[in-house]
Amino acid sequence: MARVWRGVLLCAAGILSVATDGGAINSALSESDIARALKIATESEQVRARFHAPYVIPVNDSTIERVEVITEFRRYVMSTEEQVKLGNWILAQGGTGLSGRGIKDMVRPWKGRVSVRTRLRFHPQNTYGDIPPIETLVGDPPIAALDVIRTPITTPASGPKPGAQTLLGAIIEAVFDAASLGRSSEPIRILINGQEIKRLTVDYSRLE
Repeated sequence: MARVWRGVLLCAAGILSVATDGGAINSALSESDIARALKIATESEQVRARFHAPYVIPVNDSTIERVEVITEFRRYVMSTEEQVKLGNWILAQGGTGLSGRGIKDMVRPWKGRVSVRTRLRFHPQNTYGDIPPIETLVGDPPIAALDVIRTPITTPASGPKPGAQTLLGAIIEAVFDAASLGRSSEPIRILINGQEIKRLTVDYSRLE
């Protein structure tokens, strides 16, 4: 009987260990992790679409076009995909270019970081002269962002002023420490001018 209880306890401990260690974003990629990311980037379009799908959060909104999570692992995949498109197969296979830089050098600034990237579209008749105050709040209470990158989406405007541009939208990328994010679902709130326009949920247990 003692052996039976000991087996049950060991089994329970094993399950607890798996539950504790699993379902979290990998913030310390190994060489094998990086090699696997590079391999995913050179797979078929269907395989790559299945990989990216969990990182894109479903959203149905007239202002918000897309919300996605970019982990360090996914950034390796995306950076390699870009090199494949450019025909730089040596880099895509883990080598270096003429500059001596490779995929690892491109991704190094993002080590241990996770981004929530939001692409917004503004009304064609908007009067914005610049990107309005837009916030991406992750977690409850919100986790402090390490950085926020704001990129305007513009097009040359017609009219008497040469070079004038119309602000069509923006890409807001909020950057966080991967270790600060939870192991399961977390809310994401998008605010414009202090007003919440969308609340979404991301399941980190499906990401790496």
